[in-house]
Amino acid sequence: MLTIAIPSFNRHGKLLKTLNSLYLFKGNLPIKVIVVDNFSTPPISDYLLENKYSGFDYTEIFRNNGNIGASANVLMCFAYAKSEWMWLLGDDDLPLSNCLNSIFSEIKKADEDDFLIKFNSHAGGFPDFDTTIYNEEEFIKFCANFSYYSNMLFISNSIFRVNSMQRNLRVMFEYTSTMSPHIIGILNNVSENRHIKIVNCIITEHGIAQEGETWNWHRLSEGVLYFFDVKGHTLFKTEMVRKLFQNYINPNRFYGSLFVYSFRFKNYSIDYWRWYYLKSSFLFSGIKSVYLLFLSKTIKYYFSSRLINFIISKIIKSNPIAYLERC
Repeated sequence: MLTIAIPSFNRHGKLLKTLNSLYLFKGNLPIKVIVVDNFSTPPISDYLLENKYSGFDYTEIFRNNGNIGASANVLMCFAYAKSEWMWLLGDDDLPLSNCLNSIFSEIKKADEDDFLIKFNSHAGGFPDFDTTIYNEEEFIKFCANFSYYSNMLFISNSIFRVNSMQRNLRVMFEYTSTMSPHIIGILNNVSENRHIKIVNCIITEHGIAQEGETWNWHRLSEGVLYFFDVKGHTLFKTEMVRKLFQNYINPNRFYGSLFVYSFRFKNYSIDYWRWYYLKSSFLFSGIKSVYLLFLSKTIKYYFSSRLINFIISKIIKSNPIAYLERC
């Protein structure tokens, strides 16, 4: 059996459209659909009943007692799945007519070390041929292509071997701040030489944001900084995180946010922004001191005084007599 897990919050119309598409394509294939309702208003179960959803015989709805955030809600899909394989499907991504046949075909061909089947999508791009990633080094090399990483980040083209990800649930929940905690589970698996199958086949129509609805790329870029706190995976942090951070941030926004500290474009606390600049300074160690000048008045005065003393000492050493005459 394949579990199709859909995390959802307040996208009732889009969710119903996705569920109805699955109902049309199901046929006799053994699937179970679970919807994780992140405290939507009205509750998703009430909405589906009111709109006469036809697939209740193979659909189960789990409702959180409060909104636990998008990242944590995605992880709850792994917690509720009980089959060997799970398709993690976004509530606004429409499955294509061939999707289930393609998925079951790849599952049948999967080796025991394959823990993730990644299909192509319009969220990024993959090679125009099938391939396999065997270890962490190959994963990092593959994701160095930002288009490939975007597709790796996308959830609706992902078929997971459930027990491989459930073993990593605790650590994934620890890093929901990355905005993509499933990447931590993927990293842990490839570091143990489990395999990712890359399949050049598209199974969903990528959801298009409506007016007022968009991906917050800045939040994703902030989340990348939290990868520094992940235990282990030194190669990923040293070789990938800087590249990801630079790719996510628009250059104009990046330099503006870097140097115009007082004009914060997010209403976060002062402490958060101190941490933000300190964290990001590790990406550019050559100008780390420049970053630190923007953290707080105390640190700013400290480094400014150090800089002034350094300049004065250089002047004194170069021409002490002239300096004394000026004084």
